[in-house]
Amino acid sequence: MSIAFMLLLSEAILVFSPQSSLLGKAPRSQKTKVHWITMLVALVCGAAGSFVIWYNKELNDKPHLVTWHGQVGAITMGYVAVQCVAGSAQLYPQMAMKYVKLAQLKIMHATSGLCLLLLATVSLVLGMYSNFFVSQVTGTSWYACMMCPLMLLLIITNQIKSNYLAQK
Repeated sequence: MSIAFMLLLSEAILVFSPQSSLLGKAPRSQKTKVHWITMLVALVCGAAGSFVIWYNKELNDKPHLVTWHGQVGAITMGYVAVQCVAGSAQLYPQMAMKYVKLAQLKIMHATSGLCLLLLATVSLVLGMYSNFFVSQVTGTSWYACMMCPLMLLLIITNQIKSNYLAQK
């Protein structure tokens, strides 16, 4: 789940950043293709992680979705699926052009993606308060683990704000 959300999801967003992307000078069409493929892989990894968590809880007769981490994580998984479907409207804009201009659609998708990343970060941070994580990671290491997703969120927020939300 961490790989799906903190690595793949964030890289899928950063692929459009000229400063942070692995595809710095690639054409926008290639970046778009890498973006949706990476998002799809993140969705599959997240679904696989969800299945493993569900199966483990079933094996151990533990209740599902009883913690804030579990509840926010389930909402985040649903949001990823919705965001992937909504993002396909940009791949096939003729479907959405009846209702919204393409420029507005891009801004809505970028803003929604930022909200998704915020939700994923909140879920990850809530997981860092679990008994398992707190017993395994202590002291300065815990604070370092806490700062990594928060810094990533800050970097991506700045990139989206400067690339999309500053436009009128």
